[in-house]
Parts: sequence; C-alpha cells; structure tokens
Amino acid sequence: MSNIVNTGGNVTANVAANCGAVLGANTVVLTVTNGTTGRRRRLNLTVNVTANTAPTLTFTSPQTAVFGGTATVNRRTGPTDNGSVATVAVHLRVLSPV
Repeated sequence: MSNIVNTGGNVTANVAANCGAVLGANTVVLTVTNGTTGRRRRLNLTVNVTANTAPTLTFTSPQTAVFGGTATVNRRTGPTDNGSVATVAVHLRVLSPV
C-alpha cells in the first residue's frame, strides 16, 4: 500500500500485490489515529487478489550456430502481457557438442 492520502476524511491509496501474494480474498488491517485525541480505530479492508496472465515471447526456431560462433535470435512476437512488461532478461545456456 502506498500513496495514502486523506482529503477531508476521504482516504485513498494505491494497493498492489506481488507475485507471491495468496490468490483470493485477503484481509488488510488498517489503523486510523485521530491526530488531536490519539484515539485509534482498526478496520479490515478485503483485497481480492486475482492471477495475471503470464507474459509471452516467441522467436523463430530452430536457430543454428557454428561451433565457436554466434547466432542472432530475433523475436517473432512480443513480449506481450495483459499488464506491462518491465524487463526482458536473456539467460545464456551453454550447449555441448553432440
């Protein structure tokens, strides 16, 4: 939860869940404190976490590289997601000759 703003008693905030969040209804306990009297009240906010579709990336396959050489792999589509794609990482996998 971030960007909590109180405008005349109307409280707004940004609520986000990370990839490890439990799917379904999750209870978040909010505490409100009166700045003058110090009195507090706790309230429950239910946040419903739903699964996001995994991003996709496709490329032309198979690729060929001469032993000791290099290959350039161009994407065919993507990356796409129903949200946004923050980063694309390339992981090198060393192949042994057969």
